[in-house]
Amino acid sequence: LGVSNVCSLELASADDAALPTLAAGQPPSRLAVFTTQLLTDAHPSILRAVLVHPTVTSVVVYCSVSEHAHACQAATDLGVEAYREYSDLMHREVFRLRQQQLQQQQQQQQQQSAGGAAGASA
Repeated sequence: LGVSNVCSLELASADDAALPTLAAGQPPSRLAVFTTQLLTDAHPSILRAVLVHPTVTSVVVYCSVSEHAHACQAATDLGVEAYREYSDLMHREVFRLRQQQLQQQQQQQQQQSAGGAAGASA
């Protein structure tokens, strides 16, 4: 089936990629999530799991709660096309948050370069 590691969604960390990296020689590019919660309830954990694995380019979420059940919940903004709506939401959020992470890394590198240049000239 190609599964190289199984971990708890709530405890996902970058260390989860260690075994697949050692076994296959490259970090994982696909992530499968299985949940029995509403997507809106599982969302923070799913998002964190995706973000701690920066090489992941494909995410599949398997949810035991039907689209109709999502639409009937007053506590969720998802409608009758909950799965498509959630997919769109995830794409937007992951893109936005990865862009922010990239900008922060670039700023840190610039600050380190400026600090190193200032230290070298002193």
